[in-house]
Amino acid sequence: MSVFVPPHSERQSPSPWTPVRAAIGTLLAAVVVFGLAFQFVSTVVFIAAGALAVGAGAGVLGALRALRSSLSRDAVPPPLAAFASILLIVGVTWGGLGTLRFVTLPGTPPRIANVPNPFVSPSAATAVTPAPTVAPTPTAATSPPASASPGASSSPGTAVLTPVKLPYTADWSKGLAGWAVSPNWTIVDGVLTNDGTSDDARISATAPIDLSSVRDYVVEADIELVRYGGGGYQSFGFVVRSVDDKTGYRIGHCTYGGYGTCNGDSQNYAAGIWNAGSGSALVSAQFKPPTQEFHHFKVEVKAATLTFTAPDVGVNLTTTDNAYLSGAQVGLWSQNCQISVRNFTVSGAP
Repeated sequence: MSVFVPPHSERQSPSPWTPVRAAIGTLLAAVVVFGLAFQFVSTVVFIAAGALAVGAGAGVLGALRALRSSLSRDAVPPPLAAFASILLIVGVTWGGLGTLRFVTLPGTPPRIANVPNPFVSPSAATAVTPAPTVAPTPTAATSPPASASPGASSSPGTAVLTPVKLPYTADWSKGLAGWAVSPNWTIVDGVLTNDGTSDDARISATAPIDLSSVRDYVVEADIELVRYGGGGYQSFGFVVRSVDDKTGYRIGHCTYGGYGTCNGDSQNYAAGIWNAGSGSALVSAQFKPPTQEFHHFKVEVKAATLTFTAPDVGVNLTTTDNAYLSGAQVGLWSQNCQISVRNFTVSGAP
């Protein structure tokens, strides 16, 4: 049985544009994988995925070139061609959006070595761990650090802490009532508000009460997330058992767009309990608070147990940690978030 061999003129000859098409296809494959990975994972993974996409795209295109040189165009089944076209359109669109998001996202550039830390400033990240700080006496003033990290708003003024018998309720009807705050906090109609312009995650609103002799207590408040501000990390919440702006625990909400997370895992919107010194997440859960409405947040510190609840929005976190078993200060922080706070109270733990 003879095999028909088409004349030379009917054979598929390599096109001079084949290398150009291969380069374009490889670039599109890299954009698709880069964009898809950028939507879901951290910096190291999506950069590695982009590099792998270049190699994979080149291999696939090489195979297609070999196939097209040996087969006619009609040998490719139409359903397969249509399916491949749909995948290409969807992939390029989604990947392009992810890449555009990466290029235009505000905030600090991604770091390759590790996931950025929401609560450690560039200077603090490399600083030597200081010696334990002695808690201030009831009438002592706790001073902020000598200088703030680059780009951060100034720390609040000196907080004069006064011994108080619990329960304590903040009365903002006539002003700050002794609270030490940074410039982005103000009182509006008896409500403590933050304008969302500070990129600092340190304590920035300190209550004028001394809790150095009170180990166990409950702090509560109604907090409204008005809207997220600009810049990488956006976070807010309570600071408890703090001696200065580098100690204690931060308990509240954090989010980060694009190439980082608030806990080094996969939760871009999280409720959590963080060590204020190291910035590490002790416990966290997926949580995206509703905006433009108040919700009741409650934190209980009892011996080494820390509990964070907000029943109406489904938050219930508990962890155990021995790093800070006491601390004179309690207050609030807000990093690139516009928030409003009312009904702030501190009471003894049950």
